[in-house]
Amino acid sequence: MDNINARLDKFRQAINKQADADAAELTRQYEEKRSAAESERSRRSADEALAQINSEKERAAAQFRKEFSRCETEQRTAVLACRNQLMEQLFSEVRQRLIEWTDTPAYTEYLKKALEKAQQEFGSNIVICARERDIPAIQGMTKLPVTADGSVILGGISARCENLFADYTLDSRLAEQKAAFPQRSELRL
Repeated sequence: MDNINARLDKFRQAINKQADADAAELTRQYEEKRSAAESERSRRSADEALAQINSEKERAAAQFRKEFSRCETEQRTAVLACRNQLMEQLFSEVRQRLIEWTDTPAYTEYLKKALEKAQQEFGSNIVICARERDIPAIQGMTKLPVTADGSVILGGISARCENLFADYTLDSRLAEQKAAFPQRSELRL
């Protein structure tokens, strides 16, 4: 019986040793799986956090771009309004100086040159149009028919010949300069 007990003991020890080895292997496998799962969960959590950070960063960047654009538009509008006000003031002053200039001998010379240009372009079969105030002076310079033109405010003449027209008025020249003025490279934003 001793022999049977000793064998049983050896058998138990072998089984326990095998069970301990199997348990250790199962524990090791469990720990590896748990560690891998923990790593995966941690990676997912980090990816989600990174995605949330990137999303927040994009939202903040979009909001910044929108606010920057709004501020830039406000600034540009203010600058354009100021520029337009200054331009209107400048052309109002130029207009006033032109009105004053029409009372000088230089204006009379301008009218003479405009009449000569009109006659060179159209010959003598033309009608001269001018502001009411200039008609006596122009009639003294030419034998051509001269009529009043209510659209000429500042001065100068226009000439008509059948369906041809030439404009030498100060009004049209001032309007041309005013239209071209904002396109000057010095004034671009």
